[in-house]
Amino acid sequence: MGGHAVRFNIPCHVMDVSCGETCKKPLPCSVHSCERWCHAGDCVPEGNICEMPCSTKRMTCPHNCNSKCHIGKSCPQTVCFEKVKVYCECKRRSIKLMCFQGATELEDNPDLSRYISKLRASGLSVAQQDLIDYLKNSKLQCVEQCRVEERNQNLAEGLGLTNVPIDAILAPSYSEYLKQEVKSNKDFVIELEEKFAELVAKFKRRNEGTDMLNRVNFVHFDFKPMKKGEEENCPRTR
Repeated sequence: MGGHAVRFNIPCHVMDVSCGETCKKPLPCSVHSCERWCHAGDCVPEGNICEMPCSTKRMTCPHNCNSKCHIGKSCPQTVCFEKVKVYCECKRRSIKLMCFQGATELEDNPDLSRYISKLRASGLSVAQQDLIDYLKNSKLQCVEQCRVEERNQNLAEGLGLTNVPIDAILAPSYSEYLKQEVKSNKDFVIELEEKFAELVAKFKRRNEGTDMLNRVNFVHFDFKPMKKGEEENCPRTR
């Protein structure tokens, strides 16, 4: 019927024979092609129009318009329901939801319940605050866990640790003594922290590479001598 292939051993009284392939004939819109199986007659009944989804790219996102074919007319302003994966600023946190671009252009205060119902119908579950953040900023907000993982990653790199899960590095614990020293002698405590960081970096540099002769087991730092009277303000171990 569609001129796709020749079929043999068909009884002579059978007039319409489908080859079973996709029709692919151009539709009246001249944009789409028929996706029905090989068939007799017109692809679109007389008086009807093409209802294939529009493949024009949206202005607000990289997805297709997907409205019914509207050849010769501008794409209508609709909300995009393509599934996407959204990340926070540091890329450590992600969720799957729908694009929803166009929602804020159509409504100043989008109906969250409508979009949450749409997500659930598609098998997606998203916290309401995450949806609010995404509709407002097109991305998620970083949370405390993001900051913990970033600190742990920097700590692992500073210590030269490899193949260690980021979440396996515990958050630091500060004693009450150290907290009090920070309040009373903040500059000195900050200097100590900076020098310890320098010592770790120095140790790492000295032991990098394959030169075994220049490797060290320890590194040290000499603080400048204290002036008379400064000993009273110096933190002492207990």
